[in-house]
Amino acid sequence: MRRKNDQEKKDIHEAEKVFDEESIGGSSLKSTIKKAQRRSLFRTIFISSLVTLFIIIGGGFGYPFLMQYQEQKAVNESGILVVDDYKSPNIHLTGPQTTYNGLFNGTVTFEQYKIIDGKPVDWGEKSVYYSLFGNGHEPYGDYSPIQLEQVKDSRSYDKATKKLLMEFYQPGVDYKTMINDFSRIESMGENYAAEVALSFNKPISPQQVRELLPEEVSLEWYWIYVSGQIDDYPISSNAPYIVGFEHRNDVKSETRFTNWINAFVKNENLQSNSIIKEAYDSLKNEEGIVKEDDIKVMGVVVTGKPQDLMKTKEVSEVRTGVLGAVTNSY
Repeated sequence: MRRKNDQEKKDIHEAEKVFDEESIGGSSLKSTIKKAQRRSLFRTIFISSLVTLFIIIGGGFGYPFLMQYQEQKAVNESGILVVDDYKSPNIHLTGPQTTYNGLFNGTVTFEQYKIIDGKPVDWGEKSVYYSLFGNGHEPYGDYSPIQLEQVKDSRSYDKATKKLLMEFYQPGVDYKTMINDFSRIESMGENYAAEVALSFNKPISPQQVRELLPEEVSLEWYWIYVSGQIDDYPISSNAPYIVGFEHRNDVKSETRFTNWINAFVKNENLQSNSIIKEAYDSLKNEEGIVKEDDIKVMGVVVTGKPQDLMKTKEVSEVRTGVLGAVTNSY
């Protein structure tokens, strides 16, 4: 019995030696475990640091490309580079300029200008907002023109440039009063040039327009007929529902327009523009195609010096002429 007790004591002593700090080659199991834990911690920190560094470097290179992609996507979806050509009489855009880049959003700005007698005239700017995770849009707010309520028979002025806005009158509509600026044009000094909205007393073809207008004036823009847009009030040149196309010398203007509007219905980015869709639905034939013969012009924008603009008054199809922006011709 005593021998058995001695053996048990010996076994316990041997077991204690396993956990003794001075056993197992001079290192305890506790020390070994602590070292393993430290190595695991260091390995975790090292791997996490590498991953974080990779994300920072990758993000630093990838973020600008992602923002640039979102910027271009916003510009395309807004249609500002293509749709505005057909909704803004005698207004042109410069290339885009990124004016602000936040962490998750940005702003793209386009300078606007008019061409008056061959000279560019500032017409404010237009912006598109975009975000890293959302779609682009124009700034929210009031875009209505300035009306001087305290002035009798006040005209409309552009909010950005504070310059006079042209107005159109539809053929066949009996207006109570119509603005006719030919007397003002006649009294202008010869060192000025201006744009004028000519409204016709009946719809005519683009080719007829070119044949009727005097050569001394510059034809800039055609205002076309769209069914359903009948109003008893003058139509301001910045009205959101006005549709037309610019005059071109390098290509036939109406050919360029019909090619574009026929392609419009196939472009998913632009189909949300209800005004152009309404114009397409109004002009298309039974085959779903808009042809040049379907284009009827109700008015145009012309520019030139006062003595040349006065010659348009003698055109029998011209119902009235309304001044827009005026500039020094030098």
